[in-house]
Amino acid sequence: MSELWQGPLEKIDDYRWRIPKSYKRGMRVDGIIYADEKLLKDIRHDKALEQVANVAFLPGIVKVSLAMPDIHWGFGFPIGGVAATDVEKGGVVSPGGIGFDINCLCATTYIFNELGYKKQIKDFEKTFPKEILRCMNFNQNKEDYTRIAGFLKQKPRNAVLSIVTETGRQINATEDHPFYSKDGMKPAGELKIAEELAMYPFAGVDYEEPGSEIILDEEDVRKALFDLGKDSKGSAIEQILMFLKKRDFFPLRYNSWQLPYLLRIMGYCFGDGLVYFTGKRNRGMVCFYGQKEDLKKIKEDAKRIGFEAGLYSRPRHHRIKTSYEVVEFDAVEDWLKVGSSGFAVLLAVLGVPVGNKCRNPYEMPKWLFKAPLWQKRLFLAGLFGAEMSSPKTLTGHAYNFYCPTVSMNKLEAYIENGKKFLEDIRTLLLDFGVATHQISQRKEFVNKDGLVSHRLRLLISDKTENLIKLYSKIGFEYNQKRRFLGNVAVGYLRLKKRIIDERKQAMLFASTRSKEEDYAPQFIYNALGSEYISRRFLERSLYGSSDREPRMWGDDPTFEEYLKKATEGLGKSGMIWERVEHITDIEYNDYVYDFTVAHKDHNFIADGF
Repeated sequence: MSELWQGPLEKIDDYRWRIPKSYKRGMRVDGIIYADEKLLKDIRHDKALEQVANVAFLPGIVKVSLAMPDIHWGFGFPIGGVAATDVEKGGVVSPGGIGFDINCLCATTYIFNELGYKKQIKDFEKTFPKEILRCMNFNQNKEDYTRIAGFLKQKPRNAVLSIVTETGRQINATEDHPFYSKDGMKPAGELKIAEELAMYPFAGVDYEEPGSEIILDEEDVRKALFDLGKDSKGSAIEQILMFLKKRDFFPLRYNSWQLPYLLRIMGYCFGDGLVYFTGKRNRGMVCFYGQKEDLKKIKEDAKRIGFEAGLYSRPRHHRIKTSYEVVEFDAVEDWLKVGSSGFAVLLAVLGVPVGNKCRNPYEMPKWLFKAPLWQKRLFLAGLFGAEMSSPKTLTGHAYNFYCPTVSMNKLEAYIENGKKFLEDIRTLLLDFGVATHQISQRKEFVNKDGLVSHRLRLLISDKTENLIKLYSKIGFEYNQKRRFLGNVAVGYLRLKKRIIDERKQAMLFASTRSKEEDYAPQFIYNALGSEYISRRFLERSLYGSSDREPRMWGDDPTFEEYLKKATEGLGKSGMIWERVEHITDIEYNDYVYDFTVAHKDHNFIADGF
């Protein structure tokens, strides 16, 4: 909870409060807030009251700056703020509750959509009513989503600043545009060097308009239903087709609005999902297994595209015979079930395997390779949410990460089929610039039927740049724990890269100098010394072996230390704190832009800020 607002408030009656215009030199009128004492306690917890006072500075403002009972922090105006201005006296026009239109971002600023793609803010002008942005719920410290309520565009009326953080993240904005700091929302012009701002490290990939090519149509589904043994008794096939037709699935194209949600559901289903048909009528079922909070997100996406799902839990006893021993344990199993033949056959026609994936051959859907990159990301992130290992540092080497691994189990007869599927994942990863190692194989365990399962593993390269690409471009869907760790890992790896790069430059500088007095370590330290380059390091660089690669060591933060410090007060939202390193005025002659959004915490993610 942020600190209480400490400005003056005069009680007028039980439901009105005044901020006198004497509060700040330049206020033209008083501020009046409509609220009872209970509401006022909550209102004091952000800077909306300060914004009521700021609105009182407007040229031409008439009588008072007003705030309704739903007041909370906005952009310029508080949300719930209202003011009238006289245009003939220099007044401006700004709807109450939307925000005063002077807090803006430069045209090429990237905005992060809920579906994991990014677009420059100038490109939202025609599409903003349809967009859903990822944002933060500050009270609950978790990710959230919001629709855009308004789009603003104008020439800048204030200085434009460039803000750069310690790992090189940069954003250009007018000096009054607010950013989330440890003191709450703060205008860019009030930020200081070394101040910490909340960053969202996941970057996604550029948006690309999908084509209109058909992926499946009604006849594809009709044929699949016949193949599954459905017949026309009781009009079963026609009922399923009509159910899908009402939900606008025919034809399904790359630019169909449902496809992005289907893609991340499909990806997860390839891992921890099961599609099957059961009973005399071959009724379709789709089940998903995982953590309850993650399954709720799948449930939301299924409902968006027209399918209801139920969430269930049950205690389970597991007994697994591995290559080394028999492992037994008890656990509570959570699963989500969609009892819909339409949903099951839709996923099956799109390429999701039916039945036990260990005992059946299947392949990557061929149509997926023709999808735009951001759609491929949704599929992979769903799959990785189910099947990729969590970001974790090596035992005894807390600065370095294990190779992320995608695993699958296959019976011996289907090993080559499994390898082909992992090779297809490798191909998709190359589109994101992510490198992999060779596929490994080992005998895993014998099941109750005596069948031997083999574990196939695709290892991702653990190089710093490679991991940054993996976690910042693709990341995880439907797995809050892995998404959180992936975000923090990106922040840590960017800092690690900065440290290593600085040390490489220092070593290169030292290697070109003689050991004469003029180039003693103190001279080099004065020139290159920093938080991450100590005098001891420079002495070793100058007098020691020059062919050693610089590394993290000693007092450098381990990943666990970084995680604790960088997320303090942010919970597992995926945000991290990062220090401001440079703030400079820049020349800017283009339009600047801003959004007002429907979320109560009024925020969105721009260039990671």
